[in-house]
Amino acid sequence: MVGFAVLILCAQIINVFSNKDAGTCESPIASDGKADGYTVLAEGRKFRLVFMTVNVNEDAYRCITTTTIAKTESTHQVTEHVEFTASCLENCVSYNRTFQFEIERGGYNKMKSITEPGFRPASYEFLLAEENCTVVRDISPRSILTEDVRVEQRDTNMADSTQQKAGDCMLWVDDNIPAPDETCRERFNNLCGQTLHSFSQEGCTVPAPASQAQEKEKTEN
Repeated sequence: MVGFAVLILCAQIINVFSNKDAGTCESPIASDGKADGYTVLAEGRKFRLVFMTVNVNEDAYRCITTTTIAKTESTHQVTEHVEFTASCLENCVSYNRTFQFEIERGGYNKMKSITEPGFRPASYEFLLAEENCTVVRDISPRSILTEDVRVEQRDTNMADSTQQKAGDCMLWVDDNIPAPDETCRERFNNLCGQTLHSFSQEGCTVPAPASQAQEKEKTEN
């Protein structure tokens, strides 16, 4: 059972953390009103996770990306291909997840997962939707696992009232962008509070699985 629980945790790091309160310090979504969560997730675009407002073990979870592999305009559904490396597993982990967008704050900014076997329900709200600076808040239903994580975080961050008000956020940027600029960082802090974890790009070129590497070596020899 313990091993199975670890696999579930590794496979769903993106939706492990959930939020209770909805208050923020800055009005969400770009002021021009043109971009929303559904629009910014263009088909084929890959986003990379840069910051989170919850601490995670950097050695355990790294190089987290999500790529939009399908969109259905008539129903505002998207399918995301999530990839990351995990120390609890030998190779890079990937899975697909389909989401339904709903109207929130004047645009399609609320994203709810389609029910699928083996996955917990996940919901996200886009607070800022730009290619070089996308801020997403996790509003997923709570579970025993997520509550245990949040209790631990509250115990270590009781002095940060802004953090508790804003909830758990993630900052994503287009994978072609080396790093968010200072303006993006400031907007993230205003929307979400203190950054508790940042993800480095170092070592994020994922090697081929052992079987592929062996075949390549045979071919070259």
